[in-house]
Amino acid sequence: YYTVFNYYRVPWIVFTVAIFAVIVLAVGRGKGGWSLLGLGYTVFVILFFLVQAMFHGWSAMGSVVATIAVSTFAALILLGGIGRKTFAATAATLLGTALSGVLFWLFSRVLHISGYNLESAEALLMITQSTGMELRPMLMASVLIASLGAVMDVGMSVAASLEEIHVLNPSLGAKALMGSGMRIGKDMIGTMTNTLILAYTGTALTTMILLLAYGYDMGHLLNSDYLAMELSQGIASTGGVVLTVPVASAISALVYTRKKTEKTAASD
Repeated sequence: YYTVFNYYRVPWIVFTVAIFAVIVLAVGRGKGGWSLLGLGYTVFVILFFLVQAMFHGWSAMGSVVATIAVSTFAALILLGGIGRKTFAATAATLLGTALSGVLFWLFSRVLHISGYNLESAEALLMITQSTGMELRPMLMASVLIASLGAVMDVGMSVAASLEEIHVLNPSLGAKALMGSGMRIGKDMIGTMTNTLILAYTGTALTTMILLLAYGYDMGHLLNSDYLAMELSQGIASTGGVVLTVPVASAISALVYTRKKTEKTAASD
């Protein structure tokens, strides 16, 4: 007896990933190759460490923090090597992701949402009885992982831009360099804000249509668990990206002008 489960998609999944890799390598060259290695490592850590650790009852937040730290270090070192730029980008990424978590914690308290509001919460509750998995912090974990990529993008972009400015004009002080970072970051804020909000809106679009089809009026929709979760996740992630700009600007300015400050102090 045979049962048809689904289409056999493995070859086409490999083909899709290969096309993506070719595009990245064609445009990014060497940097594209290192970014692919960093992406592959991050996916490996999430699948074979984070998912396994959470499923077997390890501390959800501890596992997420470890995953974020390891993935950030690996991705940025592969992309920028070991140096001041990588240090500044890494510190900004970790702090920016932490700020996203703080914002979501605040929103979750106000909106009364947690992992128990997930659509799959009932099925997950059955699993927790035999595995010890924590369900309540699972929503927070997903927000931190979702915001990591955008925060890392902004952190590295600001750090790299300020390094280039510092190399071209070493006489700039920390205050002037931070001001340049803030002006550069303002343009990023506009595009990244739209990117994140639209990404969350796109995933929620079909569900909102279904809720309206089932007779939910706008009042019920605005007060639903689903909209509250999507809205809080989107705003928390976007807020973390916005706050990463001043954080990355300040850290980069201090790191790049530190030697000059030390030399000035020594000459005095």
